[in-house]
Amino acid sequence: MKQYQLTKGGSYQIDNMSIPPDPDNTDYARLLTEVAAGTAEIAEYVPPPPTWDGVRAERNAKLVASDWMATQDRTMTQAEKAYRQALRDIPQTFGSPAEVVWP
Repeated sequence: MKQYQLTKGGSYQIDNMSIPPDPDNTDYARLLTEVAAGTAEIAEYVPPPPTWDGVRAERNAKLVASDWMATQDRTMTQAEKAYRQALRDIPQTFGSPAEVVWP
C-alpha cells in the first residue's frame, strides 16, 4: 500500500515528490482517488524532535523581540528583567530540548 506523508506545510510527500493540496493538480486528484479506493493511506505529520540549536534559535528570537524592554530611555520592570533572564538561562535550566518550557 502506498503511503503519502503529510508535511508541515500541508502538502503530501511520496518518493521525493511534493504534492500540494490543489484540486486542479492531477497528482493530488490521483492521491484522493487512491486513498478513497483503499490502495493508499496518508500518514499524519510528525514534527521532528526539538534540538538545542532550534531551542537557541527560538530563544534568541524571543530576546530580540523583547530588546525594546532594555532600551536606554526606559527602565525595565522586575518582571521584564526576570523574563529576559529566564530566556538566557534556558540551556542551563533544562536537561534536554524536549523539556523546555518557555517563560
